[in-house]
Amino acid sequence: MRKNKVFWFSGSGNSLALAKEIAKSLGESDLIRMTTKNFNYKLEEDFEDVYFIFPIHAWRPPRLVVDFVETMNFSNAKNIYAFATSGGAISDSFYYFDKILGKKGLSLSLAKSIKMPDNCIYLYNPPLDSPKNKEIIDNVDLYLSSSLDLSATQPPYQRASKISAMFLTGLVGSFFYKSLKNFDKKFFATDACTSCGICTRICPSYNILLDENRRPNWKGTCTACMACVHLCPEKAINYTNKTMKRSRYICPSVKIKEFLL
Repeated sequence: MRKNKVFWFSGSGNSLALAKEIAKSLGESDLIRMTTKNFNYKLEEDFEDVYFIFPIHAWRPPRLVVDFVETMNFSNAKNIYAFATSGGAISDSFYYFDKILGKKGLSLSLAKSIKMPDNCIYLYNPPLDSPKNKEIIDNVDLYLSSSLDLSATQPPYQRASKISAMFLTGLVGSFFYKSLKNFDKKFFATDACTSCGICTRICPSYNILLDENRRPNWKGTCTACMACVHLCPEKAINYTNKTMKRSRYICPSVKIKEFLL
């Protein structure tokens, strides 16, 4: 039986839920979270197929996912697959990801996206009560299993239009990556914070520490996954005052403990 590695990155659980569904459908698979501490990951010789599961950030793969792949050693992989969750259009995200692989002499065998509830809380209040999103949220396991298609296609993914690729994945995506340097300066914790420390254990960048008053302190290496906002049990963490009245979201088929590092 062919062995598989399923690498996942998620801030609200959508991509984790998809990764779990993919691992379940494949059979013999290892589920591995992509974090800064497992950069330079080396794929064992007896693993053949590699899957990358991630959300779309500003019409690109998350910056941490790109960094993970760029440092990873997986030249012995037989096939490389990418599955993305997104609340909207993904533009040329897969082509961008494929170019990252190309630098290592590799290429995508298949890439597909699956619509999931949009939860970009720092830009707007997630439309979680829309009929379509409620249908997905109420039946997420059935939705993912019925949406998942691992059959090969030619080409392995669809390219975006030249205008979309240039403006969204190109210009906007580039601006977003550059903005990450100062992104976490706008996080803060309200008095609802209980100093539980969960935020320090779910951050894939290991970017959060508790200060001398046992309040969260962000160190400047944020990748904008928003896990600290969505998964805070007390809803104490915010990104500017705008998020204070916005809905938090965690995919119903995952639990906070699955994020703990």
